[in-house]
Amino acid sequence: MTVRDTFNQKLRQMRDVYGGFTIIEWPSHYQHCTEFSVETNEVSGIFKDFEGPIVFKPGMLRFDVMEKPHSVHVAPSFYLWEIV
Repeated sequence: MTVRDTFNQKLRQMRDVYGGFTIIEWPSHYQHCTEFSVETNEVSGIFKDFEGPIVFKPGMLRFDVMEKPHSVHVAPSFYLWEIV
C-alpha cells in the first residue's frame, strides 16, 4: 500500500506540473473505509499460509471487487467502462 500511495502521489504531482492526462481513481465504495483484522483461517488463496491476523487498512480494495481468488486486480465486472 505504501508503494501504491507513493506512486499515486508522484503521478498527481506530474499531472499538476505537466498536465495532459487525467487520473481515474477507484470509487471509494470499492475500498475499505476502516481498519480491521481477519484471522488466516477465515481466508483462502494466497493468504492461507500467512501468519497472522491479516490487517486490512482504509483505502485497500475490498475482496468482493477483486478477481477471485484474492487477486490484486479488480474484477472485470467492476471496471469503470462508463469513463472510457
